[in-house]
Amino acid sequence: MTVQKGISAFSFIGICGAILFATLPLWFALWPETLGVTAVDLTAHILILMGMLGIYFNHADKLGKFGFIAVVGVVIGFVFQIFMKAASGFIKPVLLEYVPQTLENQIAPSPLGEVIMAAFIIFPLSIVLFGLAIGLSKIPQRKLGFLLMVSPFGFVIPFGIFISPILFAFIFISIAYPIVKGRKEQQTARQLVNGS
Repeated sequence: MTVQKGISAFSFIGICGAILFATLPLWFALWPETLGVTAVDLTAHILILMGMLGIYFNHADKLGKFGFIAVVGVVIGFVFQIFMKAASGFIKPVLLEYVPQTLENQIAPSPLGEVIMAAFIIFPLSIVLFGLAIGLSKIPQRKLGFLLMVSPFGFVIPFGIFISPILFAFIFISIAYPIVKGRKEQQTARQLVNGS
């Protein structure tokens, strides 16, 4: 597999994760606060992280040093977010069942509670940083970078918990799809050249 094929594959995986993430409002509406919803949410975040890496590596030369700092921030932010989602969805119910006194007056016992609170801060900031890096770059979708910056804060508007995943997915797919499409166009051109 060539580097460009890998980048395209990571971008495609991210698109799949974004589509899955866009369906989260439906999952929450049908089965609120279940392990299945948490599993879908975790899977979407892991796939989107892979797609973010695909976007970065495809445009690394145009994103520069600031883009590198942003993608490191995104990786750290997603690791915290994934851990927070796993802790809230899988660990917290166990604690509530067997040792409910550990959750009195707090989100979770220390240090789990601190990690969850850190995720609430680090994850949105990492998306803002990555969006800013895209917005300041010379890539064709740079205007979408500025929209990406506001997508983690969609929950503050009415019905934002339903709108934010769809908004983020739309922006993410709009940035990542040209990478996948470009790879397909290169393959088609190569086949035409080899076939003639």
